[in-house]
Amino acid sequence: MADRRQVRVPRRRARETALALLFSEEFGGSASGWPASLAEHLSEEPPEYTLRIVEGVRSRRDEIDERIGAASQHWRLERMSLIDRNVLRIGAWEILMSGEVDPAVAIDEAVEIARLYGDTDSPAFVNGVLDAVAKGRP
Repeated sequence: MADRRQVRVPRRRARETALALLFSEEFGGSASGWPASLAEHLSEEPPEYTLRIVEGVRSRRDEIDERIGAASQHWRLERMSLIDRNVLRIGAWEILMSGEVDPAVAIDEAVEIARLYGDTDSPAFVNGVLDAVAKGRP
């Protein structure tokens, strides 16, 4: 069990850092106003998995956004909070494109990150959308 926990913690940190970077990029390059625990990640060298997530989301954003849009009934991406939208992008990339994360794990991790950084409705919203993304995957 210790091995699984050691892998999980760095991956969680990598996902949180990726969220901070993607949010900052979309918001306009500033991470000011973020909770200290998340902003702290930006002062460190990003984990390798963070770089894979960020590059993966950047390079396939249109495809990812299309899949999220199709899975999120009655919600346009532009109406979603920046946090929810980027948590969904990370989760969708892991489910659809990374090839190394079980969809259930990607969903669980996204829900936990949404719980930490989103609003009270974020965890349920993220869970529902990513579940639909996972079920619709080829």
